[in-house]
Amino acid sequence: MLNNNTEQTEIEFTYIPNIRYGFYVEATDKAGNKEVKSSLPEVTFYKETLGIKDVSATKPVVYPNPTNGILHIENAVGQEIKVYDVLGNLLLATHEDKIDMSGYSNGIYLLHVGNKIVKVVKQ
Repeated sequence: MLNNNTEQTEIEFTYIPNIRYGFYVEATDKAGNKEVKSSLPEVTFYKETLGIKDVSATKPVVYPNPTNGILHIENAVGQEIKVYDVLGNLLLATHEDKIDMSGYSNGIYLLHVGNKIVKVVKQ
């Protein structure tokens, strides 16, 4: 076994996605003693990072604006959409990506999509 007089070394390498790699460590202390560790687990690197996209960072796209009928909302997957009038009254809360504005009076409405606010004009 090597003594505790060790230095840490970091390595970088280029990998090919979806290929399984085996690693081993060979260490030599200052006295010339070598030790090889090959018990490291095999690792597979993937091209894509797994995770959940942060949809709150994406600005919602609302069209057509101005509208006289169906309003389409993009980039709002899984988020609650709330429609308010200019007085702050909640008119609708939904998770749908289409809102029928034809039943509302002409005017300005505020669409809350997650933590983003979009002004919508109904004509």
